Formats: sequence, structure tokens, C-alpha cells
Amino acid sequence: SLYGATITPVIRKQGEIQVLSLVLSCVDDRFALDNESICNAGVELLCDCLLQPDVTPEGFKAADVAREKQLLKQQLDSENDDKRMYALQRMTQEMCKDEPYRRNPRGCKAELDAIDGKQLLFASSAQQSRLCLWIR
Repeated sequence: SLYGATITPVIRKQGEIQVLSLVLSCVDDRFALDNESICNAGVELLCDCLLQPDVTPEGFKAADVAREKQLLKQQLDSENDDKRMYALQRMTQEMCKDEPYRRNPRGCKAELDAIDGKQLLFASSAQQSRLCLWIR
């Protein structure tokens, strides 16, 4: 048992580069029962998520992709409903209209329907992405 450990995705921009972080939060091993190594188990789970995703030969499972696309659409709608967030996004789009930085790091709803599990698997492959691991 991981005592309620969580893995949280965080998407942000660093200049014109999009950065996806997966943050593992877990109980310090000092507070685990029976001297369990919660940290090691959490890191193993995180590595499995990154290096051995649950995929088919056609890419990520269609049901999983559909669910995540729906959640992303809801997040994008929520951002548009937040006046401050919307104003900041529009300002960035206008100020950087000829630069990749203008794009929302979460994408846009208009492009979401065209994405499928095979494209996502290719985009997330080690050949296409740089992987860095920080442990604190």
C-alpha cells in the first residue's frame, strides 16, 4: 500500500518549450508502518507509468484517450470561464502571435478531436522526448 500516494501531472512552459512533469507525493518512509519503503514503491510506480505505459499495438487505449480528451476539454472551458486566465492567454496570443509561445500549453479544443492514441504514443516516446528525473 502506498498510503494515499498521488501522481499529479503538471504542464507548463519554459520559454517556447512545453514541459510535462509528473509529481509523486508520498509519505516519508519514517512514518510508514512495518518499515515499509513507500518512497521506493512510489518511484517504481512512477517509472512504470513513464517507461511501461498501458498501451496496445495501436497506441494508447481509445477509451482512455477519450476520457482524457473530455477532461482536457473541461479544463480548457474552465480556463476560458476564468476572466483573469482568459485575459492572460489572449494577451500572450496577441503579443506572441508569430511565435510558438502563443500556444496554450494544454492545447486548444479545435485540435483535440484529431488526436488519437497512436499519435500520443509516438509523441510520448523516448525518441521524441527528453526525460529528466529529480528526487527531493
